[in-house]
Amino acid sequence: KVPELAKTMLSHQRNPIKTSLTLLDGPVAKTACAAFKALLGYTGDRPNANPNGVALQFLTAGYDSPDVQAELYMQIIKQLTDSPTEFCRTQCWNMLVLCLWNYAPPHGLDDFLTVFCLEQHAEGHRFVSLMHKTQNEGALYGSASRLPSYEQLPAILNGFFSVEQTRSRSRWSIDEGARPVSLDDGLMTRMRMSMSKIGYPEGATGVLAPTPE
Repeated sequence: KVPELAKTMLSHQRNPIKTSLTLLDGPVAKTACAAFKALLGYTGDRPNANPNGVALQFLTAGYDSPDVQAELYMQIIKQLTDSPTEFCRTQCWNMLVLCLWNYAPPHGLDDFLTVFCLEQHAEGHRFVSLMHKTQNEGALYGSASRLPSYEQLPAILNGFFSVEQTRSRSRWSIDEGARPVSLDDGLMTRMRMSMSKIGYPEGATGVLAPTPE
């Protein structure tokens, strides 16, 4: 039962989460849950008339609370896993671009995210390159002191996906474009190993929240 619950915790769902995927304290955990609702609105799993607005809400959660940044990346991975619709998968990959554009994943999670992107997206190397660029240069839009406005989000995505490719597809690519993701046991193990090594700000933890007995 516990292994199945653990796998479900990191699989797509249409309903809001009741607590964070990672171990976060009180108010920060509430921020994580609110961010997940915003993600549901952006991916079409929850009715919303302003997808760019909720996208910015999601991004702002990580910008205002660095403790939440790893959680946001895990939420995106969760919603990509066993996602039932192409639209949801596309929006999740879009949200990943927006996150990578504004703040890099914490140390430890970046290794897992690299493998995840290379294995699960035909152009995974582009996401990895963006991550490395943000790690080395900081926020790529405007300055590190502010987030882009919601009107600017489409331009970021258009710029990322329209750039002419200068290298061949990654040898890790296994399909074209956004495809259904399913976490096998090996990928689950790598995810948990990566999460156990995440570097958080002082006072926060870097392990997945325990699953119910």
